[in-house]
Amino acid sequence: MAELKEIINADNRDQAGVDRCNAILKHARTESLAQHFKRLNIPSKEQTQYKFDNAWRIIQAVGSSSVLALAKSLPRLNQEISAGLSARGLVYLYKSDFDQDAKQPRIQVIFADENLMRNPGDFWTDIKTTGGVGQEGGVLFPNGKKPEALIRRIIGMCTQPGDLVLDSFAGSGTTGAVAHKMGRRWIMVELGDHAKTHIVPRLQKVIDGTDKGGVTEATGWKGGGGYRFARLAPSLMEKDAWGNWVIRAEYNPAMLAEAMCKHFNYTYAPSTEHFWMHGHSSETSYIYVTTNSLTGAQLRALSDEVGEHRSLLICCSAYEEAGTSALSNLTIRKIPGAVLDRCEWGKDDYSLKISSLPMMQEEDEDDASPAVKRPGKADTTTGDLFADEAEG
Repeated sequence: MAELKEIINADNRDQAGVDRCNAILKHARTESLAQHFKRLNIPSKEQTQYKFDNAWRIIQAVGSSSVLALAKSLPRLNQEISAGLSARGLVYLYKSDFDQDAKQPRIQVIFADENLMRNPGDFWTDIKTTGGVGQEGGVLFPNGKKPEALIRRIIGMCTQPGDLVLDSFAGSGTTGAVAHKMGRRWIMVELGDHAKTHIVPRLQKVIDGTDKGGVTEATGWKGGGGYRFARLAPSLMEKDAWGNWVIRAEYNPAMLAEAMCKHFNYTYAPSTEHFWMHGHSSETSYIYVTTNSLTGAQLRALSDEVGEHRSLLICCSAYEEAGTSALSNLTIRKIPGAVLDRCEWGKDDYSLKISSLPMMQEEDEDDASPAVKRPGKADTTTGDLFADEAEG
């Protein structure tokens, strides 16, 4: 087989090479996959992987008018598959017993491994969209629920095990469930209540190995893995009764400090030794967040404590500007202005850039929700985000 493909794919092809191909093909015999699986007793759940592993020797006959014309011009050989040299110097394999009277017989022979990444077209009649699809995953989702077989094909076409699959409109969680079963990592985002009523129970069944439907058998999935469930924090800023932007009341000091650390790319790490160390960006650069209005005396005291070999970014509600230019180790920002400058407000879209997920923390035991409430960058939307922790 290797020699055959080497001749077909060679840069220089001639009749001598074609004659060698026909000498090899004279002893070739074909067998349908169904017969092959039955003869070797290969179970259905292993057949898909077997096809990929043996794609180098799996062939298919397809229609080709140019190959048909070539085959009709050549002597018919007494063998299942023959080789021919086209006028352009290409070597084609074709079925020797093709119907001479057929207008477009399936005549050209191609190898599966050379065509695995070809576009299969956009009309897939082999995937059922009715029947048991509504029951897949054990959750009902009347509008927009996709068959697991469809998602499996799409994911399989463009990813490899371990790749990351993103579904920003998760719906009933089909994409995450299928990606999990296929050994892919995944992220799903959903604004609706079905993030908890549908996706959470569905994923739990996948992880527990109790989801027997969909592509479970085809992928050989037995259960395992896990995920993180994060809830997008409420907007950091809101307008007061006079139309001014202020910090939302539900943000306590710790939440506000962490949010500002995220805004300015500092690591949130409150110090037990210094009240003004809420986070750091290096060993000598720190951030301090407070809702108080700082006086000149307080700023000078902070500058003295920080020292000349360290720097401090101060985020506060207001401060006395007189004399602050002399405090070279301090950078002072008003919180409302600092946030407003970095965010787009009044837009329900994806314009806000979020660099990373916050670290997860356990919620109180009396909170049954698996979601983790964390302050993040200010935004005008709320929703739930699932992040896979499956290892395959």
